[in-house]
Amino acid sequence: MTRKAEKLGRKRIKSRLVKGERGTIEVQNMLKYSPVLRDQPWTQYSIKESDKGPVIGEIKECTIFIRSERHGGPSSKPLRLVVAKNVLNEEEEEIKYFVSNASAEEPLDHLLLAAFSRWRVERSFQDTKQKLGLGDYEGRCYTGLLRHLLLCSLSYYFLQRSWLSLSKKTRR
Repeated sequence: MTRKAEKLGRKRIKSRLVKGERGTIEVQNMLKYSPVLRDQPWTQYSIKESDKGPVIGEIKECTIFIRSERHGGPSSKPLRLVVAKNVLNEEEEEIKYFVSNASAEEPLDHLLLAAFSRWRVERSFQDTKQKLGLGDYEGRCYTGLLRHLLLCSLSYYFLQRSWLSLSKKTRR
């Protein structure tokens, strides 16, 4: 038996790319090298209102397929990649990348609201821990913890609704 006839080494886990097929590319490099994103103009969006004023960003969006680790080939389900950069913060250019499995019919405004709502969630947990006693639970059973969490969440919801209604009345 000759050396070429033997199969040395382990079997290939990931399949090779077909000749002519484009290889994989990292997300942060897509902005520079992918013609889909590179040639697409930036679109301005008003993303959210913050304590310091409106957050305005420039957005690019495209459809991607993520390579499966198990099979080595691209996944069959298309995903949406949203690239966002803050226009008002010129000191440091921070580019954020969001991947979503939402359908193409889902408006981009909804994706941006979900992507940039992390601050709101963190702020609500901070307020309930500091002002409503979310972090003060010292019980022993799981159902008691759930009741405490539910009570704190309902209290926070009630206080937020009351604060919003009072702030609307004072504006008039």
